Amino acid sequence: MWQAPPCKARVKLKAPAEAIASRLPTCAGLIEAIDDATCWFEAAASTWEYLAMNLVWSGVDFEVTDPPELLAEVQTLASRYTRAAIAPGPESPAVPAASAHPRSSTES
Repeated sequence: MWQAPPCKARVKLKAPAEAIASRLPTCAGLIEAIDDATCWFEAAASTWEYLAMNLVWSGVDFEVTDPPELLAEVQTLASRYTRAAIAPGPESPAVPAASAHPRSSTES
């Protein structure tokens, strides 16, 4: 038996509806123009994490005001991305230099 996804939200995306429609698959959710620069994105998913990732995949700024579960998941992802963007410290293994990459010796 089919059941509707339990996690649902309506989020304001800061981009024209046409731009979002070209970036997200139609199965991601409904897009409704607000004006020439913003649109509503209504979506549902099996988890809040998946719904939050759909917002990331839109590639544009967005506003989440409700539901609180989605807001919490977006904050969790923001923290994760922030930690990932911080340069490694002495306790973290460093990323190999570009010259150590196997393909870099053949690319110029």
